[in-house]
Amino acid sequence: MNILQKTQRTALSLSLLLSWGIVWLHAQQAGLIREVLSGGAGMPSASAHYYLFDVIGQPSPAGPSASQHFYLQAGFLFVPSTQMTASAILALPSGASGVSGSIVQIPISVTTDSLVRSARFVIQYNSAVLTFQNAVLGRDLSPTDFSIQFDSSPGFGPSAPGCDRNVLVQISSTTSSFTGNGREVVVLEFLVGGTPGETSPLIFDRSPQHTYLLTPSGRGLYSASLNFQDGSVTVSSGFSVSGWVKYYTENRPVPGVHITLEYVFGGGLDTVTNAKGQYHFASLSPGDIRLWAQKNDDVQGITGADALLILKHLAYLSGLTPGQKFAADVTQDRSVTGADALAVLRYLAFFRTNIGATGTWVFQPDSIQASLSGDLVDQNFTAYLLGDVTGDWHTATLNRMVSPPNAGQALEKSGQNPVVLAIRTPRLSSKTTVIVPVSIDQLDVPVHTIIFTVEYDSSQLRFKSANRTSLTRKFLYAVNGQEKGRIHVAMAAAEALQRPGDVLELIFELRNAASLSEGSQIQFTRAFVNDRAVSDLVNDRVYLESVDAILPDRFELKQNYPNPFNPATTIRYTLPEGQDEYPVDMLIYNLAGQIIRRLEHARKPPGYYTVTWDGRDKKGNPVAPGIYFCRIRAGKYRASMKMILLK
Repeated sequence: MNILQKTQRTALSLSLLLSWGIVWLHAQQAGLIREVLSGGAGMPSASAHYYLFDVIGQPSPAGPSASQHFYLQAGFLFVPSTQMTASAILALPSGASGVSGSIVQIPISVTTDSLVRSARFVIQYNSAVLTFQNAVLGRDLSPTDFSIQFDSSPGFGPSAPGCDRNVLVQISSTTSSFTGNGREVVVLEFLVGGTPGETSPLIFDRSPQHTYLLTPSGRGLYSASLNFQDGSVTVSSGFSVSGWVKYYTENRPVPGVHITLEYVFGGGLDTVTNAKGQYHFASLSPGDIRLWAQKNDDVQGITGADALLILKHLAYLSGLTPGQKFAADVTQDRSVTGADALAVLRYLAFFRTNIGATGTWVFQPDSIQASLSGDLVDQNFTAYLLGDVTGDWHTATLNRMVSPPNAGQALEKSGQNPVVLAIRTPRLSSKTTVIVPVSIDQLDVPVHTIIFTVEYDSSQLRFKSANRTSLTRKFLYAVNGQEKGRIHVAMAAAEALQRPGDVLELIFELRNAASLSEGSQIQFTRAFVNDRAVSDLVNDRVYLESVDAILPDRFELKQNYPNPFNPATTIRYTLPEGQDEYPVDMLIYNLAGQIIRRLEHARKPPGYYTVTWDGRDKKGNPVAPGIYFCRIRAGKYRASMKMILLK
């Protein structure tokens, strides 16, 4: 400070000293003396007493108060440097509202160019409307850098009109500071009470002892340099949120969907869609919200047709809509592949692994985020049951195709299906291995999907594996033999099966051939072809009486069935016990003795065998109607028979 500045300050002090009595008298008479303070931060002396009074000036653009605050000590007037050079805005939200019984969050924000390391706020309110619950750091302060303490009964009462309670909140840091525009530093949580329309003010306590900011150097920003923006909370009747959930095909309503509404600051509600797929939340407090949907039941509608549609899409036989592609992607790798079709088949065969998300509900959008400041309508979701590619989900009676039958339950025969399914007579491929063929004996329509369950006596048999046949080599299939005593099978192909014959061979191991009990059986407990229940079964069960009964005791070529036939017929023959293998050769001749087709040419063990001739020659061309002969050679055995192919 230079000599001129010192001289000017001394002159000012002497002038004030001479007029001290006049200033004090007029300040008392005008009611401008606010309180007597002890020395502290921002004061010239920590031990002196200061008289805080207001000097009325011109209206300030910084805020509603036009007063300037000065401190006087022993007749000298001190204007703290922090009040002359710094300023800040403290703000509470104006027009906040909440439903009675809800929690409302009230942020305290600070705007300042100064660095602030600690702060104290005292907020006054009306307890008839608000009940203080908690105070937490705002989103702009890290809990690793700042700490917060609060006192809901600070030991001094409120002074603002309309307020009967107050809360003191203090934040501080030893290493960090904040500055900037609209920094959210504290969030107060109040429980809203009262009736709609009632309002509680939220008012800063202006006392320099109660509300202030401190810089890292310890300089204080007190009420003279603070601009206060008070707030309020009004009890509202609440807002509403509504919408619907519809299936991705035909806009069908989806009932029973759990809708969750969650506030960003915590707390939430749940509801369930009604029969029309609609939901509604009422009496909600304002705030930022998030909505999402969940459903775990009503998974019927996934059938073999869904796997078939995926396969046809991959074979470029038919296309999928965007919604169908989303439902088909059960492996959730953002593409539709054969793995998705296989996962659906495994699901239909009751596997619990490697089925992807088949049978899982997914909703679009994943969630809805919104700011609730009024009623929200049309907050809608689209529902997908992953694996339901055909989009034929419904809420009717549970589909038996996705529900395992009860143990020992007989096959339910419902509807009319022009396909005949059969379990054929078992044969032994060795002394302990039993092969049980499953065949389609008659079909008047092309077959794309085959789904069935068989039960067997697990005390007598152990399931080993299943093999496709020459008829079904292009079928994608899943066989689940994990459940003791049951086998679940699901098969599908884009290229349809056009003729009868064996479609699968079930291979079992005899647990003890010597003790095989009479009456041990293998039977269907469910059967679907082209996703329709099979209503006509030939040999829906077979009995294993003994090993000797399984192995034929003689060579035999049985008459083909049907005969006459068109276009295909089934030929059965047996190879007797007596040697390990037979060289089998089966040929079809015409009346001129020309070889038309070779049906068998392999070495085979004793057992029962079935062969289908589709009425075609060795080049795959249909033969002319007429008389044909089937001749078989198996080691020393020879046999032949006449067959008639009709137009």
